[in-house]
Amino acid sequence: FKNYNLQLRNMIKNKLDVNGFIFLRLEQFSNKKKLNKELILEILKNNYELHFIRQNLSLFNISDFKKNLNDLVIFDSIIKT
Repeated sequence: FKNYNLQLRNMIKNKLDVNGFIFLRLEQFSNKKKLNKELILEILKNNYELHFIRQNLSLFNISDFKKNLNDLVIFDSIIKT
């Protein structure tokens, strides 16, 4: 995950001309059984959308993140077990 995380951060830093990113699962944002909510927020703050196919979840902006925060916290507690 560490290398993937670095590549994704570089893509965000380089201001790619895309609307957002599509991921198969939200688990792709977990590291050591912890959801990396900071990285999700960083992506959204840079005006990119996030779409997670498996969870049928789309985050278009920080407002969507806040609306779905309870679900993300629940997901975080599930992956810890």
